[in-house]
Amino acid sequence: MDNELDNLINTAQIELDKIGLSKGTLSSYHFRSFKPIRNLYNEKYGNHFDCTNLSRLKEPFLDQYNNGSISHRTLNWRYRGIEILVEIYNTGAYIWKIYNRSEYVHLNTYFLDKVSEFTDTLCCSYRRKKNYESIILRLLKFIEKADLTDVSFITPDHLRNFIVEISSEKPKSMDDVMIALRKFFKFLNDRQYSSETFWMLLSAPRARSHKVYPCMKQAEIMQLINSIDYSTNTGKRDFAILTLAISTGLRAGDLALLKLTDIKWKKYELHFCQGKTNSILILPLSKNVLDAIADYILHARPVTDDTHLFIRSLAPYIGMNDGVSIACIFRKYLRASEISHVVGDGRTIHGIRRSIGTAMVSQKIPVTTVSQVLGHKGIRAAKQYISMDLNGLHKCTLSFKSLGGAANE
Repeated sequence: MDNELDNLINTAQIELDKIGLSKGTLSSYHFRSFKPIRNLYNEKYGNHFDCTNLSRLKEPFLDQYNNGSISHRTLNWRYRGIEILVEIYNTGAYIWKIYNRSEYVHLNTYFLDKVSEFTDTLCCSYRRKKNYESIILRLLKFIEKADLTDVSFITPDHLRNFIVEISSEKPKSMDDVMIALRKFFKFLNDRQYSSETFWMLLSAPRARSHKVYPCMKQAEIMQLINSIDYSTNTGKRDFAILTLAISTGLRAGDLALLKLTDIKWKKYELHFCQGKTNSILILPLSKNVLDAIADYILHARPVTDDTHLFIRSLAPYIGMNDGVSIACIFRKYLRASEISHVVGDGRTIHGIRRSIGTAMVSQKIPVTTVSQVLGHKGIRAAKQYISMDLNGLHKCTLSFKSLGGAANE
């Protein structure tokens, strides 16, 4: 029997152990990732090992998830195990990373080259660039399914059908979709890959629904903070994170990506580059916030070469991947403080940001100042906080006496 797959799995366990993962996590990788992968591989492909067959296992695992045989969490364990084994087979080692759980988009080389050229021309934040790239990959996959082999063959009908399809999946992101498409076809036109820009189709005005989202109440925020156990290393980190969020209104993604050098201790300031706008923002920090951050750095932050301010509490000791990690921390203490939460009630990490914006507006701080503090590019985004200032709105209402007529008699 060919033991190459078993040897590869053993190497993977050794590489994961080197990272410093706990025994429980190593056991989970063995029983939830590698063992099911080995069993399914042997069932489908027998004794002979071919690394390309490893990636093909994703499809039957996805089928198991779709028919309810395994959970989404279990599917992620299987996918991650496959990625680790493939990387070790190709490189002989493994570097810890967070894998993208989104659907993999496979395209021919011609289309992939166009996407790569297009993204190289974009001047925006990394996050926005990846968002535009994802949209264009979806477009070209749609085009490829229509048996088109060149971008110059795209017609208005193709584009219109794509917009209809993606709008059903991304109804709240259509602004980004239209911007990405306009930029992409302008790029194709500039490079003479296509003579069409479809500007009439892509410039059509779109009806927008504006919703005022609720914010988190101050009493609930304090209840959440009081649920943190400051005596533990994890508690010191989480207290520093949430204290910083409450005092500055930083987005979850920016909190996750802060660097040690972003704290200007002598100036009592925070200097960082915003992920959403790719612009520098400078915010004042109070002594209490700096004390919480210092307590974490000096007494709880793991010893690591990673330059991120906030580090994972479990090995490998590296920075958090994105704002999802911060949101998970927030939800943990939401449960601990027994605060109920349903979708749309404002009890989220972003709800804290809205709470700060609303509080500033209610204190008669100019909307322009609110926009600057929260890092908006303009005042349009800050206008929602005026709508949430109910006390201020009540003062603007007119009494029924102003209407006149028999109703007031």
